[in-house]
Amino acid sequence: NPHKDQAKHLFQQVFARDETLPNDGVYRAKVWGPPGERVQVIMLDTRYSRSPFLPSNGPPFYPVPANDTTTPQQMLSETQWTWFEQQLQQPAELRLVVSSVQVLNDFTGFECWRHLPKEQERLLNLLEQHDPSSIFLLSGDRHVGGFYESAQGGHIREITSSSFTHSYPLSKLGPNCTAAACDELDPRRLGPLEHENHWAALEIDWDRKMVHISLRRSESSYGAAYLQTWWGDAGATLQSNEYPFG
Repeated sequence: NPHKDQAKHLFQQVFARDETLPNDGVYRAKVWGPPGERVQVIMLDTRYSRSPFLPSNGPPFYPVPANDTTTPQQMLSETQWTWFEQQLQQPAELRLVVSSVQVLNDFTGFECWRHLPKEQERLLNLLEQHDPSSIFLLSGDRHVGGFYESAQGGHIREITSSSFTHSYPLSKLGPNCTAAACDELDPRRLGPLEHENHWAALEIDWDRKMVHISLRRSESSYGAAYLQTWWGDAGATLQSNEYPFG
């Protein structure tokens, strides 16, 4: 991307004016809370150093074949991989790893880790080495939401929340479409995709060691809020799941 350094500069001007960003992207991490209730947020940069995806004639991209040993596969730079592993060694009771594109999705032709399978495998193996029960992946980009889970020696959980204003409605997939008939057939997804405009909320119960994650309406289903004479349902839960951690 010839514009990535300019994009990084603009990012720093708006979001990180007082911080020194790494040379190869805008990844960063922070821990909040006292011992016993520490939450670490690790934000990866999945685009600055990424190799090109393979284009296809149907969906936008397709995965690098398993027997292909010549096509470059890089989602993160080696510097970022080293930094990421160091962050996973920091003390924290709960870790939120943010990837701009989906990690566990095993179906889509749009941007995601599955198109670079060696990098996807490297990421999942690394997470498995650092108590995956305390790690949650957070992603977006897709204009739909959903809950995902992968069993690979343990369980890695991912929540995709997208979009706050421009989710992709089922009606655009075809007339009389239902989630059962038209959603992606992804065995890693728990339940249907969320096609309503939404945002995600994460609530931690430290006493029970449980995390409650919900996808909630970002706007009222009754229409524009300023036209209403009653409280709408913006903020209402559309889907939710509860998970143990630690």
